[in-house]
Amino acid sequence: LIRALIFFIFKKNKKKLRLIIDYKKLNKIIKKSYYLLPFIIKLKEILYKT
Repeated sequence: LIRALIFFIFKKNKKKLRLIIDYKKLNKIIKKSYYLLPFIIKLKEILYKT
């Protein structure tokens, strides 16, 4: 059985659809990147090449 991460349900007025996203399951699938961000000064040097 495959469960959808994104699906639609009808709103209370039964005329419009509402988008539902299961973020818990989505977060399990997404590959996380573990790296430190450089210091702001270093970033400025890289961006402005000074």
